[in-house]
Amino acid sequence: MRIHCYGGTNKPNLTLWNGKVKEWTEAFERLNRDIYFVLSYGESIGAPGYLDVIDIIGRHPNWECCIITNLKESPEKLLASQLAKDKRVYIAGCFHPLGGADWETFKKHILMVRDADIKVMAGYLFYPPQIDQWKEYFKWFDEHNIRTFVRRYVGEYEGKKYPDFYSKEVRQFLRDICEPKVIKYGLDLTSPKGRPCLASKDMILVHYDGTVGLCADVPDNYICQTNIFNPNFKLNDNMVYCPTNLCGGDYGLLHMVDGEFGDLPKSIWHDCFNAQVENLTGGGKEKVVYPKREKMEKWLNRT
Repeated sequence: MRIHCYGGTNKPNLTLWNGKVKEWTEAFERLNRDIYFVLSYGESIGAPGYLDVIDIIGRHPNWECCIITNLKESPEKLLASQLAKDKRVYIAGCFHPLGGADWETFKKHILMVRDADIKVMAGYLFYPPQIDQWKEYFKWFDEHNIRTFVRRYVGEYEGKKYPDFYSKEVRQFLRDICEPKVIKYGLDLTSPKGRPCLASKDMILVHYDGTVGLCADVPDNYICQTNIFNPNFKLNDNMVYCPTNLCGGDYGLLHMVDGEFGDLPKSIWHDCFNAQVENLTGGGKEKVVYPKREKMEKWLNRT
């Protein structure tokens, strides 16, 4: 399910939830394994069927969930769910000021999540016209012990291609806050094509209609096997070799093999967008510790 959270008013709201609770439940039960769900590519909280999905995941003790959300809607019902009571849900709150997000509402809702002792992280896209505002937003998050991450923008703005056109100072800030694998593939745009990856084995992208893809950066024509509703659907036994030239730097990056960065984690460390910031600790009741805070503040404190 999704309701578009990007693009202001130039994209329609779409509800794609089919209401098939039994079929969705059985489809994932057939995988017979621990599952870490990520609800993304649109706004989940408050969408039709959203609480059904939360309930499905909550009824399975070995299933967990991270929700990528702009927090426009109150997380109150989520925080009352079994999933939240068991601390098996994580929130990546992505603030998009140019996408219609309200700062006061976002602050209110992210504090609700933090105060419920749910792991939470605030994300921000370094889209050119909203880069400088991040300094004030970061200050507020930091004062409230909320972890943050920033994403590089890939695309054109006013005829200039990004991330190549970022200033030297902005690129350095991104290098100081992002972990090395994200820098190589997300900022420097090194191609992952041909590298082995656990996509289709330990990670799949499932669309609203059950169609299964490798990951968000691979075109839709790369389908693993038919559809997750097919009773014969199975995850692959072996790694695949990446067919695309771009790795977005999110969960997919954890599953792509590059010997320069050591062994892949046996399982995803259960936190929001843990691939983004290296060795990030703290949050909640503790001060957030950024390994390169001193270097980060050189840009954050610039006037």
